[in-house]
Amino acid sequence: MEFFLGIDAGATKTQCVLGTGSDVLARAQAGSIKITRVDEASADTNLEAILSSIATQSGVTLDSIIGTCVGLSGIAIPSVVGWVRALKE
Repeated sequence: MEFFLGIDAGATKTQCVLGTGSDVLARAQAGSIKITRVDEASADTNLEAILSSIATQSGVTLDSIIGTCVGLSGIAIPSVVGWVRALKE
């Protein structure tokens, strides 16, 4: 089965949905991961919390997810780009 993750990073909260091509398996919400609004440590903590919640609810391991889409404003800001690149490593 193929799993997909959608993340909406807002100024006050982050929402996340895990699903297949046809079904929603889990939803979670945490604090903002928008580093123009919160510091990087808080963004990291909030992202870890939301991903942990998704994995726990669904029983799907994060390495099983084949596609992720993140809605995050500020991609032209160097600090945002640096934070996102560090996540990929």
